[in-house]
Amino acid sequence: MSARLVALGNPLRGDDGAGREVARQVQALAGGAVEVCCCAGDAPGLLEAWAGADDVVVVAAVRGGGPPGT
Repeated sequence: MSARLVALGNPLRGDDGAGREVARQVQALAGGAVEVCCCAGDAPGLLEAWAGADDVVVVAAVRGGGPPGT
């Protein structure tokens, strides 16, 4: 079984870089146990990043009306 973390966002756009920061930290902590990849978030890039993995976690930052974490 393969596990992959896909981080979305552009680190040059403030909070949009949050997904990539999470990916960096997961990679440091998990070593090779979790494959980590980053993409800008466009549909073709996301599908390519997702392909072939059994389990995928997608990390992205979004601005919403609720409190952080919701």
